Parts: sequence; C-alpha cells; structure tokens
Amino acid sequence: MDIAEAIERADIGEKVCEEVSVIRREGAVRALDRATTAFDYANPDAEQAWIRFYQRPRLDSLTVSTYSQLRHPGLGRVAKTP
Repeated sequence: MDIAEAIERADIGEKVCEEVSVIRREGAVRALDRATTAFDYANPDAEQAWIRFYQRPRLDSLTVSTYSQLRHPGLGRVAKTP
C-alpha cells in the first residue's frame, strides 16, 4: 500500500466507522481499527492539498467520538491519550 492509498483508506475507514457506530458496536470498533492501521502507513503532509487536513488529531477525535457514542469501556483511555 502506498502512502496516498493509506491516507485514502484511513479517510474511508473513518466514514465507515461513523456510520456503523450508529448501527452496532462491534463493526464500528473494527472500522476504527482499520482506519487507524491505514493511517499508520500514511503521510498526510506529503499528500495533495485536498487530503492534508487528515491528520492524527482528526483520527483521535473520531476515536473519542465513536467510543463515546458506543459507551465503550475504553473511552477514558482514548480520551486521555495526548
């Protein structure tokens, strides 16, 4: 997977996570894990301008939001992550 593909997968994973979190917990956590894994391979600063907004704080915010919606027991842990 190249860097551009990684950032696109992370962005798509985020959108899937947001939608699935409304439906069921298990799928949302898996989608979030996939988005996080894809982001680990990404380098947003090296991407075209339209995708550079996708930085680690955005993914971290999504994680907290998803865990909150799901009332996930790991919410406290992810909310404290710097």
